[in-house]
Amino acid sequence: MKLILADVKSSWERQDHNLKCERVSVILKQKKKMLLMLLLCFVVVLATACSGNVKSPVGKSDGSGSGDKKVEYVKIAALAPLSGAYAINGQNVIKGTEMAVEEINANGGIKSLGGAKFKLVTADTGSSDPSHAASVARRVIQENPDLTAMIGLWASSYTLAGSTVTEQAKIPLLSQSFTDEITARGYKYVFQFPAKASKMGELSVDYLLKAAKENNYEIKTMAVLSDNQSSNKTVGQTTAKKFRENGVNVPVEEYYKPGLTDATAISTKILNADPDLIYAAGALSDLSLIMKTLRGMGYKGTFLGSGAGYVLSQFNEATGDAGNGSFATAGWNWDFPYPGAKEFNQKYVEKYKEPFAPQEAGEDYAMVYALKAALEKAGTTDHEKVRDALSQVSIDSIMTGGHVSFDETGMNKDVEPVLIEWIDGKPRTIYPTNASSTKPIFNFEK
Repeated sequence: MKLILADVKSSWERQDHNLKCERVSVILKQKKKMLLMLLLCFVVVLATACSGNVKSPVGKSDGSGSGDKKVEYVKIAALAPLSGAYAINGQNVIKGTEMAVEEINANGGIKSLGGAKFKLVTADTGSSDPSHAASVARRVIQENPDLTAMIGLWASSYTLAGSTVTEQAKIPLLSQSFTDEITARGYKYVFQFPAKASKMGELSVDYLLKAAKENNYEIKTMAVLSDNQSSNKTVGQTTAKKFRENGVNVPVEEYYKPGLTDATAISTKILNADPDLIYAAGALSDLSLIMKTLRGMGYKGTFLGSGAGYVLSQFNEATGDAGNGSFATAGWNWDFPYPGAKEFNQKYVEKYKEPFAPQEAGEDYAMVYALKAALEKAGTTDHEKVRDALSQVSIDSIMTGGHVSFDETGMNKDVEPVLIEWIDGKPRTIYPTNASSTKPIFNFEK
């Protein structure tokens, strides 16, 4: 029995010894790995210190624009609806942006950044859901950590949603949208280039009533038929309010969801008011359907709108005789007298084989040049410094008013809306007189 116990004890002791040896072996291996890692880190640090030349990430700047940290490019993004009802407008955004980028790059890039060239990223916000635009903006920022600024997102509802994302990311956003809310929220990184929707609505009434009086066209009753997108609805409501203040009867306002397939029902409601003028706004496909339906039902008065479908080169082809003589407020037009506007229009027509440069193309072309001016001043791609430089921009421009500078809210304080009329297949600027290229024409039966 004693021998058996002795053997068991001996066996346990051997197992315990083996386990201790295994643990010691594991610990020695771990320490060996740690020593090797520390040695590797030491070698890397030593090599970096000895090199004396650490380059900044591509697209970033040390603020000097030269030297070892030279900026290789300045990445900007243009977001717009490239599919859906407003695809044509969105494509014009990209065209105008691309033209400016190509010109600036061909002429030496950003001088204060050592000749850094613009690199353009584009993305489609084409959905009727504004939250989709916000998601697209978020994705673009996440996929491009070296992004310097964003241009877009065209539709006011898209811009309102997307600007919350750019503001959180501290990415400067240059917007061609109209709605008043864009620069009324205390955001620091948003810059609005065209006139506000409310101002467009007010001045369009002043301009049109003046033109009507000069042409002996009496407007006693008007009606509103607009899509329910943010800026169009704002302009429609402001327009109706302003007409009422001027003694014009406005018995009906109809706001529809974009993507009409039949305009008969809403056209009947409008015509029951027997209007002399109809404020009609929306995508070109909706406008064309509305105008042709109304004309087919006997309407012989005039139309008034704002931006969107009215500023496209395809408007004349889409609406035909139904849209001839239509008036609209616009943020930009091809026939402006400002320096550089004529040359831009000519280059656009040659490049894209279109009859004239549309509103969005002119606005976005102007925005890229304003961003260039800010980058030249900042001498860096740092978001805060670019934002500060944008707030101090004061340059001649092809934008309405011929100049761009911003107030403390980020609103372009030099801009003014214009009234256009479709005459002989093109939108012509008729008011204000300092920007007009022709006089208005009223050829409508009572």
